[in-house]
Amino acid sequence: KVLDEERRRKSFVCWVRNIPNKEGSLCIQYQLGMEQKPHFPDFIVVHRTKGHFEFVLLEPHNLSFTDSIPKLKGMAMYSERCTTVKRNEMMRIKETATGDKVESLNAASSSVRNAIKHLLSQEDLENLFEKYN
Repeated sequence: KVLDEERRRKSFVCWVRNIPNKEGSLCIQYQLGMEQKPHFPDFIVVHRTKGHFEFVLLEPHNLSFTDSIPKLKGMAMYSERCTTVKRNEMMRIKETATGDKVESLNAASSSVRNAIKHLLSQEDLENLFEKYN
């Protein structure tokens, strides 16, 4: 579903599965307790915009996992350092009366990134998805 939405965009070029722990894979660090952990966003998508390529990081994620908030905070920290990535999104599939809907939080957006910094609970995360979708 996530890739279907990307393919529908006029600027879509291609996508790559970012395989964890493989040479050349993109790794974003995040803090889980006292430990630094590796996070490999599932997909890297390429779009052509205004004559150049833009790279998009997509992480479809089950928000009930205990690493959701730490991973999202790691994604926000990465986006502060790597400002050339305009979309760095954690996504969820939400069931609605009319079918499944893809919702996302773009950690590359400064307003979303600032809100991510203050996440403390699963309820906060749910509220953030509701606010930005």
